Amino acid sequence: MMDLKYTASIFATGMAGLLSLSKFAIGLCSGSMAVISSGLDSLLDTFISGMNFFAIKKASMPPDNTHHYGHGKIENFSALIESLIIIGAGIIILYNAVYRFVKKVPVKYTVLDLPIMIFSLFFSFIITYVLRTAGKKTGSIALNADAVHYASDIYTNSGAIIAIALTYLTGYQHFDFAFALIIGIIIIFSTFKIFLDSISGLMDKSIPEDAEGKIKEIIEMLPFPYAGFHKLRTRTSGSKKYIDFHLLVCRESDINKAHEVAEKVEAELKEHLSIDATIHIEPCKSECDMTENTCNLKMKEKNKDI
Repeated sequence: MMDLKYTASIFATGMAGLLSLSKFAIGLCSGSMAVISSGLDSLLDTFISGMNFFAIKKASMPPDNTHHYGHGKIENFSALIESLIIIGAGIIILYNAVYRFVKKVPVKYTVLDLPIMIFSLFFSFIITYVLRTAGKKTGSIALNADAVHYASDIYTNSGAIIAIALTYLTGYQHFDFAFALIIGIIIIFSTFKIFLDSISGLMDKSIPEDAEGKIKEIIEMLPFPYAGFHKLRTRTSGSKKYIDFHLLVCRESDINKAHEVAEKVEAELKEHLSIDATIHIEPCKSECDMTENTCNLKMKEKNKDI
């Protein structure tokens, strides 16, 4: 999983760097705000993807004496920084588009403007697919944040292509400034989800409800002497998920059997959901005749109220 994270991050960084240099060079020659805005967006992509690579590398480090739960939250912090930088870039693009429109700065397209934007659009699709696939497989919030932003590049590159084409066809340069405004707005609004997700992760947001449902299903399938559970809590740290809960076992069961049940559920949660579990074992307080059948019956009745 970690190799997949590294590969996806390095690929995104390299491609974004190539695209940003190409678009900046051509945009500066023609004075096109749509192309320059797209180039600035790609330059930020390069910086952010590079930052995410180091964040992913740091997050993969094992727990140490000062970070007992590992370093997973560095991914959340990286995504937060990324969102703030992108929002700032969007504001700069909006300001420059309005400024150039008011000052009537001329746009002189070159023969390379349209080809470079088509080239950029094609690779934006590829980068988005690679990051989205890797983010889904690994659960990395840093890769998911990158995927969301590169997905917005598809719209910004498309806008620049339309602006160039309309300007060529009509001779009016207002399309360039109009689409630069649209690009800036898309960049800002597409980043809010990244911002909110990163804040949620830093505040130990619980894992999704459907995942919690699967956790409960796995726990409830435990064999005797399992007798129920309560106080289930979940949280996320970067791409890692943690839970803790109180596991009830038959009060006549010995400590070895109780420990075996706890180890079994820990292993299943790790295997099926990639979740690290901390379990507190408690004796069941119900009165029964201490057979496996009656204990399981009591357990099922309790779980209806959980």
